[in-house]
Amino acid sequence: MEKVASYGKQLGIITDVVLELAGDKPPRGEHPLAQLREIAAKVRKVKEEHKRSLTEEANDAMAKLAKSDEAEARRIASKYARKTSG
Repeated sequence: MEKVASYGKQLGIITDVVLELAGDKPPRGEHPLAQLREIAAKVRKVKEEHKRSLTEEANDAMAKLAKSDEAEARRIASKYARKTSG
């Protein structure tokens, strides 16, 4: 998984945003709210890519299983279909 920003860096930026909202000037002329928004956008992108990757891997695995053992693929698919519908 891609590293976006360490927790410490994120916490530092959040602290700067809160201080800026409280009336303090941003350190070194930086704009912490803009930094925080950029990190949040990157985190959303990484999460979406990871989700898409898991979906693709699951589809590939089920397709391979269906080719070699269709009954087992149906059994597994049915097992998960019941979990999501109930």
